Amino acid sequence: MGRKPLCKLWVRAIQEQKLPVLNDEFARLFGKETLDELKEAVHKDIAQHKNRESFEKMRTELFGKLLSLVSFDLPESLVGKQKDELLEQTRRHYERQGSAGSWETEKPKGEEQALAKARDQVKLYFILQKVAELEGIELEEAEVERRILALVEESKRPIEEVRRVFEPDLRESMKEAKTIDFLLANAKFDEKG
Repeated sequence: MGRKPLCKLWVRAIQEQKLPVLNDEFARLFGKETLDELKEAVHKDIAQHKNRESFEKMRTELFGKLLSLVSFDLPESLVGKQKDELLEQTRRHYERQGSAGSWETEKPKGEEQALAKARDQVKLYFILQKVAELEGIELEEAEVERRILALVEESKRPIEEVRRVFEPDLRESMKEAKTIDFLLANAKFDEKG
């Protein structure tokens, strides 16, 4: 009591939030003809999101298991290159966020994390290569060709350039994805929450 107010406040208006009516007109705002079409599209999006989330969880669990079960010496030169690449990606991320100065203070911690992540990535690369070899996992040339043609269409570059620049990495990532799909299809996961 007896204290002076810290600030004064004037209420100029009280507005009520009005939600739109859920009808076909509302659905057309989202490119659907009817409300039922919109509802179906939303349900599909939610299901796809849950599937992606579930896939990522299984993939993370699979990678963790593979990394814990297999032990071998890693080529330090590859680990170093991967660490440098991870650090560069992180530096660019900080730069895009407009906080390049923060990166300098976070860099020592970032280097430790990048080294650990680089070791896991290099180790996982070799594990997946060995699984592909042992299981005889090969790419279908027709599928590679379709992906190359899609890159040509997307990038608007000549096919020779796309082959030269992207084909080796594309083949590598496609074979890795096929190996991961094989492992996931044949894995047994713990059903705990």
